[in-house]
Amino acid sequence: MNNDSCTKYIKENFYPTGIVFSTDKAKEIIGKNNVTPSEFLRPFGIFPKVDFRLGTFSTTIQNFRLDFYDAENFVRASPELYVQTIEAVLSDPKINPEIPVYNLKDRKQNYKIPDNVTNKLNNFSFPWFNEYANTVLELNKFNEYELYQQPLCFIYFCSLDDPLNIVKPQMNDRTKMPPLLYERIYDSDMPIVIIILNDKSPDSPFISDAQKTQCIESFRQNFKNNYLLYWELNDVNSETPQSQNDKSLSYYNGDIWTKFLHRTELPQFLKEKDSNKKIKGQFLNLSARKKFHQMIYDFFKYLISIFCFVLSSIYQTYSSI
Repeated sequence: MNNDSCTKYIKENFYPTGIVFSTDKAKEIIGKNNVTPSEFLRPFGIFPKVDFRLGTFSTTIQNFRLDFYDAENFVRASPELYVQTIEAVLSDPKINPEIPVYNLKDRKQNYKIPDNVTNKLNNFSFPWFNEYANTVLELNKFNEYELYQQPLCFIYFCSLDDPLNIVKPQMNDRTKMPPLLYERIYDSDMPIVIIILNDKSPDSPFISDAQKTQCIESFRQNFKNNYLLYWELNDVNSETPQSQNDKSLSYYNGDIWTKFLHRTELPQFLKEKDSNKKIKGQFLNLSARKKFHQMIYDFFKYLISIFCFVLSSIYQTYSSI
């Protein structure tokens, strides 16, 4: 593998990760769009260009991706999930139509090696094996002995009407964290963003502006050291006709979530696909999607500033010795 292909492989398979925690109410609000909290965030973790600066050093990162996992899935994959995921990735033409069917049960595959490359296997690419290798890599991400998936940050989703006496214990109780974090296999002292959700769907209770302001201020006072965001979801009446023709919103059109599914989520997705015709993101208008994307980008820039400060402090400490 040369340098270019190695760089491409790393960019396609290793991403900085945010671990997502959610209250039950927040999951319910987000779930109206047929996505989990981490799925909801993934399209908004794609940044075409990120400027990075540390002292006199500066660079630009192209096509940066910040990935997200729900906290309950930040665990070692079970043997059953291994088999289900590999079979889903390799055996279902709906996922990979260009990859021949590979039946794991009888270990037969119908890919034929062209005659002219029989003696040049080192230069031959097996599409099914590439997918298999990438799938095994993903399935091993959260093993205790594969320490390359250290989270970059924690994201806490809560509802505007979640009582603080429920939210605060959940955030402060380390026993509620996945084992890899609770047991300090990975560092759990990470920057935190709290995203307060206001459900604007017709069937949700009405919350006045005064109540909203009071709730947000209570969160701000109780979580002074954390990055705080306020998002309104499921407002089906706020879309304007102009936004449908706005070229700057083209990225946000339609189902922007399915293509970011992790391989380990494919077995469940395929199981529900034919019976569940609901559209992902059905209550999220284009303007709101763009706004969420910008907010995640601003938070990421905030993360960069934190890490730059830490790195600068380390450099100054050791350069003076």
